[in-house]
This record gives sequence, structure tokens and C-alpha cells, in this order.
Amino acid sequence: MDRRDESGMVNDRAAEWVARIDAAPLDAAAQAELDQWLASDDRHRGAFLRASAAWHLCDQATALGGHLRDAAHAGSPAFVTRSVVEAQDAPGDVPEAGRPHALSRRGMLWGGGALAASLLAAAGLGFWKGGGEQVETALGEIRRVPFPDGSMASINTATRLKIDFAADVRMVELDRGEAWFKVAKNKNRPFIVAAGEARVRAVGTAFSVQRLDSGADVQVTEGVVEIWATPRTADRILVKAGERAFIRYDAGPQAPVRDAAGIARKLAWRDGALKFEGTTLQEAAAEFNRYNGMKIEVDPALAQERIVGRFRTDEPDAFARSASAMLDARFEMSDKRILIAKN
Repeated sequence: MDRRDESGMVNDRAAEWVARIDAAPLDAAAQAELDQWLASDDRHRGAFLRASAAWHLCDQATALGGHLRDAAHAGSPAFVTRSVVEAQDAPGDVPEAGRPHALSRRGMLWGGGALAASLLAAAGLGFWKGGGEQVETALGEIRRVPFPDGSMASINTATRLKIDFAADVRMVELDRGEAWFKVAKNKNRPFIVAAGEARVRAVGTAFSVQRLDSGADVQVTEGVVEIWATPRTADRILVKAGERAFIRYDAGPQAPVRDAAGIARKLAWRDGALKFEGTTLQEAAAEFNRYNGMKIEVDPALAQERIVGRFRTDEPDAFARSASAMLDARFEMSDKRILIAKN
């Protein structure tokens, strides 16, 4: 068999696995089959990782628009981090007049190996390579990292985590920052996130963990997780989908709070957005400052004013202009800062 034909078959098989995982969690038999296929040849793992990353890159397309495509055509340094391709064209679709062809999920997986690799490298998507792997995002960067067990992580700005998967446990150490995990089910290999003394354990679920100075903030979007703090391992509680909880390093977990709407707002960063609903101007500015070198300063007289809206994480100036208009405030912008001040 021609090596190119064999490579194409491997890529096709990897794409089939990724599509299957996206459609529904694998059962035990299918997971065992995938594990065996990945272990049988290093090329299988590489193809699977490329297909997973391409699939998730296309998933973000509709939410964030065509910035990746535009930057790619322009050769711009902006062709990095959160940028993504435009909406997915089905095979045979004819683009609108004057509109460049959008990159389809199918094209990325089946027809564009070299293109997919270049897009993924430029977009900052990470690849899991094995035990002890470290992933770190820069200021303003949001990265998706697929794992070969079928799990996936969305990693927020200025975050560093270490990944160590063993035969009996899947361990992630969150050194700083925030990440959301979509965990593939495997009751024999629990998925544990460590953030300082805080611990979050899942088998098959989706949740986020943010490491803070005094503890870890946990938001659950699917399933159930178990949380605790070391060395107080006896004080464990369950947190269900639509609930959030805080784990204090010195006192253990606090009681969960049901807040599905609040969780959806908080996790809007996964789509490159910040969403506010009655958030104080000071808090909103602090959120933007997590993502940008251009810092927003707020007049103390306006700090407790409330803001509503959805904004891109990388457009602090657009937010500041909108907030100034809402509050009838003064907007000033220099090379290094943005000021929102009372008139």
C-alpha cells in the first residue's frame, strides 16, 4: 500500500473517532477499542490529536466569527490565540458573492492536513504528549487542548497546568489561572484536578476550576464532581450540574450554590467573551485586565455602578466606550491605559 494512502486511512480513522466522541460519550467497549488503536502506532495518536484539535477549533467558529480567516489572508500576527475560522460550509456549499470560502470542519479533518496543522499551530491549540506535560497560556490567550482519552480542556488567560495521566488516574495540577474540563467517562480512571490544597474529582462530567489566593472556585456544567481540600480529606461534598462551590484551602469546601445562569455568564470566556449582568464597573474592569496589557482604570466615584452587556475579551476599548456611554462618564485612552471617569 502506498504510504500516502496508508496515512490517509489513519487520518480518516482518527476523524471517525473524533466525530464519534463528539456525538456521544464512548461506552467501555468503544473506549477500550480506541485505547488499543492509539497504543498500536504513534501515528495513530498524532492523527487523533490533530483531528481533535481541528474539530474543537471549528466548534468555536460560529461564536467568534471570521477573525482567523481574515488574519490568515492578511498574514497578520493576530493569527493566534482565540481567533477561529468562520461558519462551517457543508460539502458543495457555494459561498455568498464576495465572501471568501469558510473552512469547514470536514475540510479540516479529511482534506486539509497541512492546512489544519498550520492553523492549529498559529491558533495556539495545545497537544497533549504524555505524563508530566505542561501547558501554559499567555496574557489574553485562550487555548483548547484535546486529550487522547477523549477528554478536552479549555484553558483561560495566563494559566499554567501540568498533566499526568497514569493507568489508574488522570491527574491535572492547576498551578495558576482557570480551565474548563470536559471529561471522558472512565470509572476505572478518575479525573482529578489539584489547585493548591483543593481537589476536584470527576469520572465523566464537565466543570471549571479557577485557582485563587484563598482557595479554588468550581463551576459544574454537566454531571457531578466531588470536592475537598487536603489534608481534610474526610470533608467531601458533591457539586451537581448548575451549581458552583468554593473550596477554602484552610477550611475545606463550602456548600454548593445553584446558579446555572451565573455559571453560563462566568464561562463565556470559552467563546472569547465576557458577559456582565449587574456587575459593578470595578469588577468588570478587573475582568478585562486579566486578558489585556492595556489596563482599564475606574474613577472610584463610578466603581459601584452596574454594567450589563456582552463584550469580546480582547476589546477593552470597546467595553470602556460602551460603559462610558451607559454611565454618562468620560472616556480617556492613552498608549498604556484606559480611564473611565466621572464627568
